[in-house]
Amino acid sequence: MIYDINGKQVKVGTKIKLLRISESLLSKLPHDEIVELKAMVGGIYEVYEIDESGGAWIEGSFDHGKGRISSHSLNLNSNEMEVAD
Repeated sequence: MIYDINGKQVKVGTKIKLLRISESLLSKLPHDEIVELKAMVGGIYEVYEIDESGGAWIEGSFDHGKGRISSHSLNLNSNEMEVAD
């Protein structure tokens, strides 16, 4: 089981607010990906999977125009998300 920053249970289908992204993750990525991931912070996302380690997975998509779309999946810990009421 996984819980958000306030101790509320998170399950598949739960809508969460992304509070932060780990600096250790961001430090390993190219600049354009960092910009996109930081743009996700503050957004509301639906948890699509809880893995066996207890991580909550979300996905964000970006439309760059001219048919170019990118997406990022993130595995969140409790301190990185808050259940959106």
